[in-house]
Amino acid sequence: MRIAVISDQLSDDLEEAFQLGELLGVNAFELRWLRPPGSLRLRRVSELSDEDAEGLAAAAKRHGASVSAISAGLFRHRWDNRMEFAVHMQSLQRALHVARIFGAPHVIIHGFLLVGEHRNGVCPPGVVDALGQAAELAAADGAMLLIRNAPDCYTDSGAHTASIVHAVHSPALGVSWDPCHAVRAGEEDICAGYEWLLPFVRDVCIKDQERREGLGYEYTVMAEGTMDWPAQLRALIRDGFQGTATLGSQVEPRLLNTMHSLDALHKLLRQVRSANAISSL
Repeated sequence: MRIAVISDQLSDDLEEAFQLGELLGVNAFELRWLRPPGSLRLRRVSELSDEDAEGLAAAAKRHGASVSAISAGLFRHRWDNRMEFAVHMQSLQRALHVARIFGAPHVIIHGFLLVGEHRNGVCPPGVVDALGQAAELAAADGAMLLIRNAPDCYTDSGAHTASIVHAVHSPALGVSWDPCHAVRAGEEDICAGYEWLLPFVRDVCIKDQERREGLGYEYTVMAEGTMDWPAQLRALIRDGFQGTATLGSQVEPRLLNTMHSLDALHKLLRQVRSANAISSL
């Protein structure tokens, strides 16, 4: 298991994020939002020019950093909007190109917004067809797409996400498992959700949250919320998980709370590994 961090949780300046990563012992990054050199405006990583992307890829090499994935915000729209789907497919081509410049093996995508307020357990065939087209494009590029489950998408729970990935049936489509999102979608046991996805998980989103009465869920510093991370980490270690565990604390101030969350994650991993070593005696 390799620890990664979403770069904008350290700094919007990507080279500064790489520098901070060096100090924190992190050398793998998911890229999402950033400020290109000389710009004051935040942009999605896929909006970078080739020149800016090549310059930042060179900066990553200087700092011994690698890009584990880029997240371009794709396919978080209704599946039946064909015009918008065509635009997202063009954006996917660009995202794959930028990922290639950074040497990133994965592009994070979503599983289309639900039509209607509530999921009825049925996924329209059009969702599978659309994701299949996206996976074909990635396969032709030698890349892999990772669906990140989200509570407002067809890929919300572990079981629903697994059924869709099974149906697409492409080696170019895997999963970025977000346990917090699964809980927000009604998943009661995150390890059960993870078990459905076991063959497909290449990345796990690391963050914590708690439910506040009348306010819904709010993110917290790692290990200060109510997520059963010890159980999830035990499952990952048990399965010999070789992917990335990507920290994105989502709590302001970002840098300070990412540092606290990183410390808490390392502490939890030590505790779980120590308990496993004792139990195996």
